[in-house]
Amino acid sequence: MSQELRRKIYAASLSNNRSMTQEIISRVEESFLHGATEDLDPDDGELVNVLNEIEHLKTKVIRLRSQSKPQPTPPERKQKRRP
Repeated sequence: MSQELRRKIYAASLSNNRSMTQEIISRVEESFLHGATEDLDPDDGELVNVLNEIEHLKTKVIRLRSQSKPQPTPPERKQKRRP
């Protein structure tokens, strides 16, 4: 994992009051929810539009949060010892 990505995950985890592992798991789970509109009735256009707008706003909030806060430095990774 790049240091840049690690810093972003660390900053998001602090912002959301969870560990880096919990942050990663939460984001992976959310990525599977983005496809949830595929299972909706295509004739229910209003609902599909509302869900798409919610996803757009969530992305915008995440982007604005990351721009407005200084990126903290994550703790150093511990090197695994080899036997």
